[in-house]
This record gives sequence, structure tokens and C-alpha cells, in this order.
Amino acid sequence: MKADFVARLNTETVRIIQSPEEKQRLAKVGVDAATSTPAGFADYMRADVVKWSRVIREAKIQIIE
Repeated sequence: MKADFVARLNTETVRIIQSPEEKQRLAKVGVDAATSTPAGFADYMRADVVKWSRVIREAKIQIIE
């Protein structure tokens, strides 16, 4: 069920983002949107977490409440 929802959401998002009207609208504000598969997006997010975790650790960034 969840996988079906994610697949449908991805399909519709890709369809909208790749439409000529949306590409033109995004280009006007300097955005070149890229689309992917749900698995590709998950891989991208995992790599991003690893990258930014390292940056935060090395820069000794802390949350101050």
C-alpha cells in the first residue's frame, strides 16, 4: 500500500515537473528541477545525511536551546 502511494506520488510529481508550463515557470525563477525514482531519491537523501553529518561534526556545530 505504502509503495503504491509513493510510486503514484512520484509519477504525478515527475509528470508535473516535466510539463512545459512548469519547466518554464521554474526557469523564470532560476530553478532547473531534476526528477528521480523513489529509490534514487532515497539514495540521494542517505548520501546527503552522511555529507552534512560530517560537515556538522567537523565544524563542531551545536544546537543551542
